[in-house]
Amino acid sequence: MKKVFRNSVLFFTFICVFLSGILPVFCSELWSELSQNEREEYVDFCLKNIRSIDVPEISKKILEDEFEIKTNRDPNYKIHAEGITKIPEATSTRTFTRYQPQGPYLTGSKSPVADVQVGYVLAKGDFKLNFNKNGSLQDVIVKSEKTSDNIYFEQIYSKNLNLKSTVYYDSPYQVVFDNNNEFEKIFEYGQAYNIRGKKIK
Repeated sequence: MKKVFRNSVLFFTFICVFLSGILPVFCSELWSELSQNEREEYVDFCLKNIRSIDVPEISKKILEDEFEIKTNRDPNYKIHAEGITKIPEATSTRTFTRYQPQGPYLTGSKSPVADVQVGYVLAKGDFKLNFNKNGSLQDVIVKSEKTSDNIYFEQIYSKNLNLKSTVYYDSPYQVVFDNNNEFEKIFEYGQAYNIRGKKIK
């Protein structure tokens, strides 16, 4: 009898923990359903969090020390473009885009879709470097530490290491700020919205 009681308590405890984690997602209001004041307060909350979360600094020296990049051109682009790297603790991942030629195919159907390599990404620790397939640096992404609530943000820099934008991740939201930390848009389940809760196409 004690065993049955103990198992029942464990089962109900598990259910309570599970529901406490999943219910807020389904019960919370959508971005478009919040009041304008609530949306602006949330954006202010995001900005305060960004200022309080540690994020690594980026510099030309870090690019040289960590990735052997002395200019905006990767000297090892030939092997990196193959998804291979000899840089310790780093990874190289090829990036692709989908391409479909215009016009009908030989059989009269649509042309087949092909994956075409457009570049590669060098990643190490909190840094990601995006290159085109010829080894020219496109941008640099620096990832902050995560909070206990699994919140973090990424800063996107130009090839000259000028800040372009910041993306704040707080599921289900991705909040995009420009280089002056001004709100640009927010993504909720893949759909973009403006500060007034209107969809952005």
